Amino acid sequence: LESGARLPRAADAGRAFGVDALRAVSRALLGTIPADEQHWAESLYRAYYDLSIKSSGAILTVSEASRLNLERHFPETIGKIEVLPLVADPALTGQPVPLMTDRANDVLHVSKFEPRKNQLRLLDAWSSVAAARPGFRASIVGTPSTLFADYGVDVQHRIKHAEASGWLKHLTAIDDNLLGDL
Repeated sequence: LESGARLPRAADAGRAFGVDALRAVSRALLGTIPADEQHWAESLYRAYYDLSIKSSGAILTVSEASRLNLERHFPETIGKIEVLPLVADPALTGQPVPLMTDRANDVLHVSKFEPRKNQLRLLDAWSSVAAARPGFRASIVGTPSTLFADYGVDVQHRIKHAEASGWLKHLTAIDDNLLGDL
């Protein structure tokens, strides 16, 4: 796990998925239920990742940086990781990648709203760009993670402010086939 990663608290996960379900998963993966909330999350995540890595024939990620990070934290992944960039390969689509001036947005972010994905900092950075560069266009696709409800509220508040300023478009979801249009 990333050093300093903010993990969900057992209480948040219990509200999202049910305490009985969490206890069953904890018993199945860990053999026990740790008493300390932070220890519980770290133990459960570690067991989940270890089982996932051990069971997988291949692991997909979107960048070389992500591959290197996975290999650093989980050496067992070396040789199992395939990097599939998020940009469509023109050879596969039969269409050229549109020039930036022909695209609807200058930047795009797609993910659940979680502290580790740092959407608050991203929105601050985009806001600075929007203030300095007239015509800046951005889009964010996603919804709050049930495990980080308070963080999700903060992100949604910033999104509403950015939408009101006119430079951000927010979608809660989008069909994969339409993602390229953003």
